[in-house]
Amino acid sequence: MSSSIHFGLRKRQKIEVPPQAFSDPDEDSDLPESEQDVEAQVKQLQEEGSRYAEDGQYSAAIRTWDRAIAMRPSNAVLHELKAQVLLDAGQPWAAVQSALKATSLDETWPDGFLTLSRAQFNFGEPEEALISINEALRLQPDHPDALREITDIKAQVQRRIGQPVPLRAPTEEPGGALV
Repeated sequence: MSSSIHFGLRKRQKIEVPPQAFSDPDEDSDLPESEQDVEAQVKQLQEEGSRYAEDGQYSAAIRTWDRAIAMRPSNAVLHELKAQVLLDAGQPWAAVQSALKATSLDETWPDGFLTLSRAQFNFGEPEEALISINEALRLQPDHPDALREITDIKAQVQRRIGQPVPLRAPTEEPGGALV
């Protein structure tokens, strides 16, 4: 007598499952419902990240700002704040990337270019830092931090190239020649 096992295919039944069945209820409770709620939550996260940064909790600050950036990726201030903390955390390349994002989002903000300059300088790119700090000074000629820091940047560029550096970085003529 032989026994065999038979696996038959059963017709699938359609089961209605609400979308919230696949989500974490705690996760959804944080989702804002209106634009005002989004702005309020972004502001709260920005302030929370700043408190973490002031306390030297750089990873927590970055994580908090990343949450805010996910909600408002076009917020230049968040990218610039993150760049500052990345510099403090000893991550100049990541700081350059974040500062570049900030300056691409707001090309008229001198503090964004100043932070970019600092990040580039700390990453070992003084020539790029000089261009960025000059842009900060073009946007705000009396920017006190930029005026103080340009001297150090120029000195580093001079050491690298072996000749004096003008106050403003070289600009490109329409034909492609540097002046």
